[in-house]
Amino acid sequence: MQIEIVSPVECRVLRKDGEKLRSCLSFSAYYYVQKQYKKECKDYQKYVFSQITDTHYYFWFGLLTRVKRFCKSKGIKYEINGNIRSWELSPPQKLHVPGIEFRKEQVNLIQSAILKRRGVIKAPTGSGKTILQLGIISCWREHKCLLLAHTLDIISQTVREIEEKFNCEVGVFAEGKKQTDKLITVATIQSVGNPIMLYKELINVMGKSSDINWWKQKEEIQKGNLNLLVEHTNFKSSTQLIKSKTPEAVTARKIAKEIKKCEHAINILPNCKKIEEGAKVVLDFLAENEIVIVDEAHHISKIDGAYAHALSHCFAPVRLGFTATLPTEEEAKFSLEGLLGPLIQELTINEAGDLGILAKPKIKIIRTPYNHEIDHEYNYAKAYDIGIVSCRKRNELIINTAIDYINEGKNLLIIVSKIAHGENLISCAYDICNISKREFNSYFRFIQGKTTSDERNLVKEALKSKKTSCVIATTIWCEGIDIPSLDCVINAAGGKSEIRTLQVIGRGLRKTDTKDTVIIVDIFDPHSHHLIRHFGERLDLYFKNNWI
Repeated sequence: MQIEIVSPVECRVLRKDGEKLRSCLSFSAYYYVQKQYKKECKDYQKYVFSQITDTHYYFWFGLLTRVKRFCKSKGIKYEINGNIRSWELSPPQKLHVPGIEFRKEQVNLIQSAILKRRGVIKAPTGSGKTILQLGIISCWREHKCLLLAHTLDIISQTVREIEEKFNCEVGVFAEGKKQTDKLITVATIQSVGNPIMLYKELINVMGKSSDINWWKQKEEIQKGNLNLLVEHTNFKSSTQLIKSKTPEAVTARKIAKEIKKCEHAINILPNCKKIEEGAKVVLDFLAENEIVIVDEAHHISKIDGAYAHALSHCFAPVRLGFTATLPTEEEAKFSLEGLLGPLIQELTINEAGDLGILAKPKIKIIRTPYNHEIDHEYNYAKAYDIGIVSCRKRNELIINTAIDYINEGKNLLIIVSKIAHGENLISCAYDICNISKREFNSYFRFIQGKTTSDERNLVKEALKSKKTSCVIATTIWCEGIDIPSLDCVINAAGGKSEIRTLQVIGRGLRKTDTKDTVIIVDIFDPHSHHLIRHFGERLDLYFKNNWI
């Protein structure tokens, strides 16, 4: 088998050899088909080849290690070709960031990343992932570097750190800014990924027809078909028909889907020139970078998502990701490994705690009163709303627990997953405290996605300096928020995700001169099989790490 390295992004093999790799580069996936009375799950094999042509199968360069391992296990002889040396950067300089004295384990992680050039560093929140990134950048200061993240909070925090340490101006590709002329640029994945995805959607639309009138005519025909079906079935509206459990509802859903495609085409075709220009700016910018670093890299989870579109067009030979939590789903594993590379090195929470780098989690479990309202509620979304979001007794328990810690001089972060839950908690806290609004803001604040960046930063600084005692936040504060002074984190959201639970714990792991443990409050909800099972999964995580 001849494996040709085409670029820092892709390798390829002949079609006959690609057939041999199908079992190596695929995973079991599923989709649902709407039947008359219920959705039916269908299994299939999903392949991770980046493209297939008449002559070759292409796959992401990061999967080359997996392919070599597979060939060895199957006794397949292979030979690797390609001028990879032409993409190499100049030899790395001495590790040096002004004002930072690197710890031994940080030096080891940086050296491993520089040696491997591509892959993922797993290190817990609070262990200094940003410092590791600065260390890597310092070794290649003359090369153009792109740092990718998924939130504006992480972007603004990273820009401040780089400008402070390197005393240089950092380019920003986010919130309408397109500064592409700096050696170091920080960008949101939405700013670089979405224009490429929109451009590909435009190409697909124009592949059928670039005439907007053709799409309008098709839309009218489909709407007419749907109206005829509604009349035939004696429903009052298409919405009622689509939601019904009749054989005609299946047809109605298909027609509605076609109408949405027409509407989408009608919306984007008038902007085709703007879309093409936007994609060109992004593609030219991505091609210029020689180093790409992805923060919170576990968000690279789809083989056709925004990260895949952006990183497939970024030809940087150095491709590194940093995360506190590795993905568990097969598609996410393939995406992360393919676009960046395999795991380079890992530092666990317990190892960091033993080294004295992080505070050690101290788990406290509180039990909510039994809620008979959801005894027989089998729908998870309804059970979550009744048992967690809108449960007054549970919310009072959380707020009273928070007040107890505030009275001990501690400051807290309460994590919720729904805006409505945060609003209910802040309302509950206001009722319990029964004080003026101005005084209340020194005890409790609520942060969510629509909160402006300026206000978020003000609240964050107030929590850091203990001018505010407790912040209730949606999961936007589960990542990239540095608040070393946190004494306690309450997981009010529940959930079963190991990644999300570790992110919640990570908010309080930063160690200070006065803090070597952090209190993590979890809540046992005994009244729904969904909530009980989710608590069991979180409990298993705590036992697995010897935290309880």
